[in-house]
Amino acid sequence: MRIVPQLTHTPGVHAAIRWSLAATVMLAFLTKPIYAEEQIFPKGIANFVDLTFLANDTIAFTLIGIGGIAAFLFAIGRLRILSITYLVLLCTAVFTFAMGHITKTRHDTNVVPLVLIGYLIAYVQHDFTTRRDPTAFGGRSREDLAFDYGQQMIAAMYVLSGITKLIRCGTDWVKDSVLVVLQMIRTQHCEFYDHLSPPDDLEHWLSIGRSMVEHSNLTRGMFGSALILELFAFAALFGRVWSLLFGLALIAFHTSVFALMNINFYLNMIVLSIFFVNVPYWLSRLRKEPAVATT
Repeated sequence: MRIVPQLTHTPGVHAAIRWSLAATVMLAFLTKPIYAEEQIFPKGIANFVDLTFLANDTIAFTLIGIGGIAAFLFAIGRLRILSITYLVLLCTAVFTFAMGHITKTRHDTNVVPLVLIGYLIAYVQHDFTTRRDPTAFGGRSREDLAFDYGQQMIAAMYVLSGITKLIRCGTDWVKDSVLVVLQMIRTQHCEFYDHLSPPDDLEHWLSIGRSMVEHSNLTRGMFGSALILELFAFAALFGRVWSLLFGLALIAFHTSVFALMNINFYLNMIVLSIFFVNVPYWLSRLRKEPAVATT
């Protein structure tokens, strides 16, 4: 028996969520270019499947163009299982191949295919189960189930991220987090020399760095709270208000990381806005659409 509320939305809100997710998928394709021309450091499925065909611009643009059609079909609610299956495969292939030129594993695009996988599982499960038992899922629509699974995939991603930090570094991750100041100073120096930003801007960030070092325990507390936020991201599933609070907190966390170290997780922030903050729902409430209940 599920111990957390199951959120429901109107068809209009679900349509807005699908359009927002489809637009995010295309944004990911268009703003995460494929730098690799060969798999120097193959990762994941690249160890088993040759993805170098994606280095051909014609092939890559054609596949992404078809992805645009699939995203449109998903957004309008047509051929959903087929369109999402294609998008999941394309996201996995493109984003895996894009990491083939670096030693480390990037995870700034993980959230998009994960949510799509959640939707795919929900659609397949709902369709096959309700054929045998129309009363399955308490009469919930497959869109409500898909939104639920999408939220769970996001929460699982953050919890796993927190657990990974503990496994790899233990409590040292918090103790050594003050060293992030070095990364911040390096980032701001690069910004200064790359774009010739005003010297006062560089000095401003250097002063912040000095303050973070001088108040090292406060810095550790700040980054330690971010770790706790990740580990307890599952609490966002406890209800709409919990989801809103955790969504805003995680967005604030990503914003601060971008400001300090120029590490941009904008795809995460967009997806958090859709599924945790649930902007489409709150906009519908502002437009005086009927409120929906939780079951």
